[in-house]
Amino acid sequence: LVAVKRLAAACRSFGGKAAFALSSRVRNVGRDKEMVIRQTCAEQLGGYCKYLVEASNDSREAHDLMIDQLLPLIQEMLRDAMEVRQASGTSLLTIAELLTKDEVFDHVLKIVLQMAHDDTDDQKISALP
Repeated sequence: LVAVKRLAAACRSFGGKAAFALSSRVRNVGRDKEMVIRQTCAEQLGGYCKYLVEASNDSREAHDLMIDQLLPLIQEMLRDAMEVRQASGTSLLTIAELLTKDEVFDHVLKIVLQMAHDDTDDQKISALP
């Protein structure tokens, strides 16, 4: 749990190459059986993505990683327990700020629209801050 809480800060210590290499482990942690681990991971995803963008000078690689690997994870987390959904929603907003307008329309908006049309009112209400 402590290591997950320090994800964004650790990336700054170890550098961009290491941060990019962590993406598969971050996805695994985001699917951990313990809700508090998933929640903490969700809280860190926005900062992790900010660092990826900063470390790579807003590279295509950073955008591809966010779109192809981390947004699907956030989409899963938005169907989790309320605490995980709320943390994921906050990270989704942070990531949306890092993406281009077209990327937001093509990828982030789809997630939000799917949530809006979800039959479970509880998920609609608590996912986005």
